[in-house]
Amino acid sequence: LELARLGVVEFGFRLDAEYGIGVRVGLHCAPEAHHTIGSFPTGTVRVSPGWFTTAEEIEALLAAIHTLTVA
Repeated sequence: LELARLGVVEFGFRLDAEYGIGVRVGLHCAPEAHHTIGSFPTGTVRVSPGWFTTAEEIEALLAAIHTLTVA
């Protein structure tokens, strides 16, 4: 998913500020991997669902991503 309109930092900030969804943004201690996949120097947005993440929380994340990328 290309986030050129917002950038990864703003995208992560807005997920947190507007939806209460925490994500990690940046190079994640792996700049060489980002060179390989073409996301250097901006990095990526990383979502880390866990064992107790509910289907409703995943749906809320997907709705927030849709809103931020389509709007």
